[in-house]
Amino acid sequence: MKFVRTCIAIAAMAPMFAMAAIGPGQYSVAGIQQICLTSGGTWYGTTFSGWGGAWQIVGKNAHIYGNYAAGAGNDSMVFKKKDGTGSWTEWRDDLSFQTVISPTSIAFVKAVCDPPALKAQGGKANPQQ
Repeated sequence: MKFVRTCIAIAAMAPMFAMAAIGPGQYSVAGIQQICLTSGGTWYGTTFSGWGGAWQIVGKNAHIYGNYAAGAGNDSMVFKKKDGTGSWTEWRDDLSFQTVISPTSIAFVKAVCDPPALKAQGGKANPQQ
């Protein structure tokens, strides 16, 4: 029984371990959208359609960048590996939409990602809305 309790405790702490490493899996960004970081260095939106790009670890930070709206919209996110805090910048090529959420955070949701979103939740035009 003690072994079972230990296994349950370790499983409950798994999201904390995953957050420390920021790696493949599904994450909540700013509590607004969810993304999937793949093991191949790409990512996609699980709650916003046509949204994705690339990600990499550089030093102590995770850099996540990409596009939405057929490339007319852009995202740049930088989060500390240590605690998941950082900033999220978003803009349209024509500068009709520009915004920064800072400070913000990224939080581990689960190891196995949902599929890419087929449409934007609530008909939103930009992921940060």
